[in-house]
Amino acid sequence: SDLTYNNDKPWFTAKLRQLRQAKEDAYRYGDKVLYKQAKYTLEKEIKVAKRNYSEKPRNQFYSSDSSSLWKDYTSKDPSVKLWKFADDTTVIGLIQDGDESAYRQEVKELAVWCSHNNLEHNTLKTVEMTVDFRKNPLALPPLTIMDSTVMTVETFRFLANTISQDLKWDIHIDAIVKKAQRRLFFLRQLRKFNLPQELLKQFYTAIIEFVLCTSITIWFSSATKSDLRRLHRTVRTAERII
Repeated sequence: SDLTYNNDKPWFTAKLRQLRQAKEDAYRYGDKVLYKQAKYTLEKEIKVAKRNYSEKPRNQFYSSDSSSLWKDYTSKDPSVKLWKFADDTTVIGLIQDGDESAYRQEVKELAVWCSHNNLEHNTLKTVEMTVDFRKNPLALPPLTIMDSTVMTVETFRFLANTISQDLKWDIHIDAIVKKAQRRLFFLRQLRKFNLPQELLKQFYTAIIEFVLCTSITIWFSSATKSDLRRLHRTVRTAERII
């Protein structure tokens, strides 16, 4: 009967299983010549299979088709959603009645899938944030990935946006205003060098306005009056420089 191995690696193909079986048959029958040949062939094909498997994700990234790397993985529970972006993934779980088993299981399976597909899960850059508007939110146990505890945070960066635990945008707006104000320094320097006004406008549009307007359709309607005044003040300062 054929032998089965529960620890077969993902690169161990059907062809390799046949070659392994042939080597074991030769050993069982005591045919040293056939065994030696079967062993050599298996080792050679294993090297080829490992190389081909490791090159697959690398080629997908180099060909600017990194999204295809994630097509094989989807969430198995309707209460858990996955947002996949090249080398960055966000797992969103709906926790009801304190039951987060589906969410934790999805995170566990994602970590295993990454290890089987030549992707290293960096737990040092992984964070967990809980959104709970109840007066007395439950204290949930920390999330662990591959025996490493994930840091719990109140804010995190998501596609150039700062998401807060209370789903407000003051921290995000504060960050982009400070970033834009730092870049005003370079606009002033260019003005001192008597750069033409048209080039100053182009610099403002590409370097400063870009920062202020990124994802503006998401957060602008929820901005407070104070935040809007800071945004307008930054724009007016740039206008005076130009």
